[in-house]
Amino acid sequence: MLPAARAAVSPDLFDDNSLRLLHADLGPGNVVRGASPVLIDWEYARIGDPADEIAYLFDQNGLDAPQRDVFFHGYRADDGIGARVAWWEPVTLIGSLLWRVDWWLRRAQADAAGRRDPSAEREAIYYLDHGARRLDRLEQLIDA
Repeated sequence: MLPAARAAVSPDLFDDNSLRLLHADLGPGNVVRGASPVLIDWEYARIGDPADEIAYLFDQNGLDAPQRDVFFHGYRADDGIGARVAWWEPVTLIGSLLWRVDWWLRRAQADAAGRRDPSAEREAIYYLDHGARRLDRLEQLIDA
């Protein structure tokens, strides 16, 4: 059973007080570094649970357990967010996997038609490889 499924049985896991503005695409390419970092590319912004954002950040940046521990040490939240991140992580991985499959399909169809698709500029194998990484991580979560 996924850790998230075990966490989902707690009725106190989520409440309306945890909703915040999410960037929803935190990655190195969306942070301009300077005296103060600035987030750019807000096209996926929405109101949601910060734990969803953190799960996405962990997924997109490939943070391992020690890096996650450092993150949580710096985050300094004591609102049960770790349990919510565990709930969101498989959901985020599945969403990311489906996004990559969609882009792989776009590129494969464009290649088959002999045309260029500017929305999927990388080779089809790139999207397939990144999707496979999400499947591997999901398998690790299931086995945990």
